Amino acid sequence: MKKLFIIVLIILSLSVYFFATDEKLEYKNGVYSASSTDAYGETKVTLEFKDGKIIKCELLAYDQDGKLKDENYGKDSGAKNYELAQISLKGFSQYPELLLKTQNIDEVDAISGATGTFLQFKELVKNLMRTASGH
Repeated sequence: MKKLFIIVLIILSLSVYFFATDEKLEYKNGVYSASSTDAYGETKVTLEFKDGKIIKCELLAYDQDGKLKDENYGKDSGAKNYELAQISLKGFSQYPELLLKTQNIDEVDAISGATGTFLQFKELVKNLMRTASGH
């Protein structure tokens, strides 16, 4: 009984070690793209990997009508909505640079006013990183 307890303890300890360890993934060179749609529109992310690093990140967001969210985003929906839309645009426009800087999506924080796009961005980046690593 004591041996069984020790064996189970060792297996549990090893399991915790292997699953808690941050796996360093190797990325294949190339360009990878993905998109996601929600009630606010579509988000597209393109990542380029070279020598195991993300060297380029592009984030494009489109409204429900398929129009690119740019300096005109929200303009037709009143002054207050335009202001909020532009805050969102300013916020989510920072995500690619933050990802390139950190090289880790889990170290990129959501920016107030751009949380919805962040959630899509984060999920798309994670999927693209898995794809580029072959996992």
